[in-house]
Amino acid sequence: MVRLLPEGAAHTMTLSMAGNDSSTGGSTPLLKPDEDVVAQDLGDSTVLVNLRTNRIYSLNRTGTRFWELASSGRSEDEIVETMLGEFTIEKNELISEIARLASDLRKEGLAG
Repeated sequence: MVRLLPEGAAHTMTLSMAGNDSSTGGSTPLLKPDEDVVAQDLGDSTVLVNLRTNRIYSLNRTGTRFWELASSGRSEDEIVETMLGEFTIEKNELISEIARLASDLRKEGLAG
């Protein structure tokens, strides 16, 4: 969802993953945060700011955990296994959600 703010204000977008509390990509890092992106952890969410575009993004709790793991250079396999131990979600659904979120982050210029 993209919500535009008044002229001169930052643009906002919410990026989220499904999931509740509770071998797919090899060993190379899934993605690398762009150097022009600043992340601020707010506990159960994270705000990402793309300094080039002045757009602001919000990650929910599961998206935040994905960002933490991906930012630390983890592979997709490592991220999936870690998140399966932390969230109640089926493996195939998690893999699909991770692929979608990684694609969204790349499309928005937040990661490569």
